[in-house]
Amino acid sequence: MVIQVVNIVGGFVLAAPKLKEWTSKEHVEGAEQKLTKFRGVIGFIALILGILALLGNFGLYFMPYMFWAMPLQSVAAIAIGLILSANFFAKWPKVSGFVSSLERNGEWIGVAGIVIGILGLI
Repeated sequence: MVIQVVNIVGGFVLAAPKLKEWTSKEHVEGAEQKLTKFRGVIGFIALILGILALLGNFGLYFMPYMFWAMPLQSVAAIAIGLILSANFFAKWPKVSGFVSSLERNGEWIGVAGIVIGILGLI
């Protein structure tokens, strides 16, 4: 359940520009301003939980009470985590190049993270 919530929150931070087009701006802007301060922290948490959940899906790490995540949850959390913590990866050019290629579709990855997170909670 934790990774689903992280996907929803991280997805919201990424998808906020797209959500402003679809819904009322003032509500999205208020939440976005509060969450943007913690962008790097949210990204780092999403990345770590995504890696742990992916390892758990392959049987290398086992914490069922925390994750209960399908592999799609893990991949979404890793992608969201990489994009939100992009400043951390600026030191490594190859990783930074991969992250910048992900950032081009960051809004849609955020929307997918929200949808995947909500579907995982249902």
